[in-house]
Amino acid sequence: MLNSPFYLLTLLTIILSTIAALSRTNWLLVWTSMELNLLSFIPIILSTKINQETEGAIKYFLPQALGSAIMLLTSIIIWHPHTHLIPSILTLSLILKLGAAPCHFWFPQVISSVSWINCLLLATWQKFAPLFILAYLLKPVSQQLIYFIAVANALTGGLIGLNQSNLRTLMAYSSITHIAWILSPLCINCPCLTSIYFLLYCFLTIPIFTTFALNHQSTPNQLINLHPLVLISTSILLLSLAGVPPLTGFFPKWILIQWLTWKYYAALLIFILLGSFINLYFYLTLIFNILITPITNSIKLKSLDYIQPFIISSSLLGLLVIITPYALTIFYKS
Repeated sequence: MLNSPFYLLTLLTIILSTIAALSRTNWLLVWTSMELNLLSFIPIILSTKINQETEGAIKYFLPQALGSAIMLLTSIIIWHPHTHLIPSILTLSLILKLGAAPCHFWFPQVISSVSWINCLLLATWQKFAPLFILAYLLKPVSQQLIYFIAVANALTGGLIGLNQSNLRTLMAYSSITHIAWILSPLCINCPCLTSIYFLLYCFLTIPIFTTFALNHQSTPNQLINLHPLVLISTSILLLSLAGVPPLTGFFPKWILIQWLTWKYYAALLIFILLGSFINLYFYLTLIFNILITPITNSIKLKSLDYIQPFIISSSLLGLLVIITPYALTIFYKS
């Protein structure tokens, strides 16, 4: 199904509709592009023809349709001088389409119902349009509202993620925690930092989700079936995603910490750091359970032919993740 012309055409439509939504300044054209993106992603979810993915498609369509309806109605009267709440309502509609707290309830359920490739699309590419519209196109946004949304995402992703035993759901709540970091620069009018953090998050998430997809992983206990080289590279990427220094994932967090400190957003900083520490806790628990588990004979004899290119690329990414910060530091000092 992944190689069929219909699947490739649908995927191309998703890409083009997202680019169209980001390149428009007219709200009607933005809404049209996002609706095309929504209708194109439904066949992608249903591509495996599994009942569970049918349920996931319905759970994805209903909140997205509600967010689109609210966005269309509120964007018509957003510039009216006596509608002060309209920008906030429009922001919440984008937050609903983004899958961020407090409108996050559909996101973990859809993630847990679809394949890893669809999870990857949902956690990365499908967030581009609502996130960048929120950061660059929707200017009259209340900073207090973004403040509340960032705090809600940090606490929701961290606390609820502790009780998860499914890898898909765990990565979904990890994504919700990262949304807190992604939205926090909007409190200090720095959308460029939002873009940098989100792009780095995508680059770190892609190899992790690809590993789980290639090896058909669904629970943390199944990770012991991975080859040791894949376990090591995945562990490095998870630590980088958690923001452990000196890995690359730490440096956008470090820059944002400095900015929030300069702008006196200490309370917001405490909440998002708390959410990241909780994320780091279940990341480390996951990694320790993997590394201390004895490797069985079947794993030792497992062929690496079909994942050899991925092992090399992810290992190189892990090396770059460690080397890049030092190179940037030397360049900055020079």
